[in-house]
Amino acid sequence: MEEKELKEMSTHIFYEIEMLNISAIKIHNLIRRKISALEEQNKEKTWQIQINLNVFIESFAIHSRNLIEFLQNDVCKNYVRAKHYLNDKNIITFREFMKQKSSLVKYIQDKTNNQVAHLTFDRINDRFKEKGKSWDLKKIHDFNEILKEFLSLAEEKFLCENLIKLKQEKNIFHYYAQKYIER
Repeated sequence: MEEKELKEMSTHIFYEIEMLNISAIKIHNLIRRKISALEEQNKEKTWQIQINLNVFIESFAIHSRNLIEFLQNDVCKNYVRAKHYLNDKNIITFREFMKQKSSLVKYIQDKTNNQVAHLTFDRINDRFKEKGKSWDLKKIHDFNEILKEFLSLAEEKFLCENLIKLKQEKNIFHYYAQKYIER
């Protein structure tokens, strides 16, 4: 890959990170609104909020899947991967880091696959209905730690300006929360 191509492609990586975080925060905001609508016993408002909530859950799922594939998969024809942005030493470092985070990645993959990406019988399974539908927002915060580690190891010459700025942020989720969380 050429430096110019990787730098241009990094704008799309930034987009995925941004949409992942904005979707997560919008989910948080909508859950708060839904609780309020349920307390008011306003069925129409609750339904409208649920529709919007589903849209942002699906958005989150798409962007999390894209980022997981980018972060953990080997180079494949025409697909950009984290490895393209790392030197040989940092590829090994990042691979070890990803092994430590494998349960977190599996959680997000399973939730995404069972709830959004595939039509599975888990959607009607009582255990899934009780426990499986809600998302642990802490895990979304933790997923950003993986993204932060990638950015810390990536060669800046391959990163767009927005990713370089994001790399300098102490906490990616808090960066977006300050912008998008409803108070």
